[in-house]
Amino acid sequence: MKTLINIIIGIFVIASIAEGQQWQVYRTQNSPIPSNYVGTILIDTNNVKWIGTSNGLARFYNNHWMVYDTSNSGLPENPLAAFAIDKLNKVWIGTASKGIAVFDGVNWIVYNRTNSQLPSNNIQDIKIDYNNVKWIGTSGGLVKIRDTVWTIYNTNNSAIPSNEVERVELQNNTKWIGTFQNGMACFNDTIWTVYTSSNSGLPTNFIRDISIDSAGNLWIATQFGGIAKFNRQLNVWTPFNVNNSGLMDNNVQHIGIDLFGVKYISTFGAGVNILDSTWNYFNIQNSPIPSNSPISITIDKYNNKWIGTAGGLAIYNEKGIVSIQHSEQVVSGNYRLFQNYPNPFNPTTKIRFNLSTNAVTQLQIFNNTGNLITTLLNKIVTSGSYEVEFDGSDLPSGIYFCRMETEVFKKTISMLLIK
Repeated sequence: MKTLINIIIGIFVIASIAEGQQWQVYRTQNSPIPSNYVGTILIDTNNVKWIGTSNGLARFYNNHWMVYDTSNSGLPENPLAAFAIDKLNKVWIGTASKGIAVFDGVNWIVYNRTNSQLPSNNIQDIKIDYNNVKWIGTSGGLVKIRDTVWTIYNTNNSAIPSNEVERVELQNNTKWIGTFQNGMACFNDTIWTVYTSSNSGLPTNFIRDISIDSAGNLWIATQFGGIAKFNRQLNVWTPFNVNNSGLMDNNVQHIGIDLFGVKYISTFGAGVNILDSTWNYFNIQNSPIPSNSPISITIDKYNNKWIGTAGGLAIYNEKGIVSIQHSEQVVSGNYRLFQNYPNPFNPTTKIRFNLSTNAVTQLQIFNNTGNLITTLLNKIVTSGSYEVEFDGSDLPSGIYFCRMETEVFKKTISMLLIK
């Protein structure tokens, strides 16, 4: 075992990002990141980045790194595949071949085929819904964990088209399940609907990723077939490939959608495509991105793009990277504004906050153009923990911002309303 000094390799500070800088790249050569192969990134409600690599887990916050691997933690292996954080702030970590590790900040629990109902130790994806139910994609089927009850969906007991579950995406009460080789399934806890290249607009049955925009459209990344946009309400499919669009390669790994609806599309071997009103791209020839093989793209609440690649971790913001040190005022005491829950929401959501002292507190909702929608709170509030409900019944789908302000604390969170 490594000594505590070696474990806390993370208390190492990288130079702060310069104001207005568009790119920042972290590799093993200039940071404590444990590997240049960054396969998955999760950003939690406190803006902490959990970075999964081929050689362990990095926790990155305020330019401080902490690295976890098999020698200093309960991780069963170092190659990591997926992350999720539950309502109790436990981190669920999917590994490539040795099951799931759950970390509460102190203790580790490992679930695998020998000590649980997990059908496979190969974890592809983990999502957690607003009821704290875990939905886990494995190479042996789809796993549902509600409290201590495990339910396994496979080709023998359900209509799931394949046991190779590559991706899980949640849309209100609907689960979208992307499989490898056998298309995509929609599951609402009762009914299964299967989409394949023979009965829908899917260009291929090899599903790599599923993302949902603010209008509720699905953006489906496929291997070798490009992208399919699916408007389920109208049952309209729109294909994007190298022949009919500015897509650079049909081998699409991941689609990230930023706060303004811009799509960032990682293509294996061709860099990142950007789809706004027109198509654009960046690769190693025209940008500092460390590899033409981006694997994952995660977007934080400041619209910074965190791009995991086969050659390192890149941060990109076309308007200049927003550093948390410059964007929030840090104060002593237990002043906190938590991420709304559920998020996305329809039509109501809960907003929680803490006050360590009595304070005049203002809680306001803005739309994505900066116009004030409503003031939820504007009065003296005694110290304690509070929860306020926001009702978006009269508002269109889209991104909204909740801003909390006192004399000594200011913070803004983004919220996504999908109808």
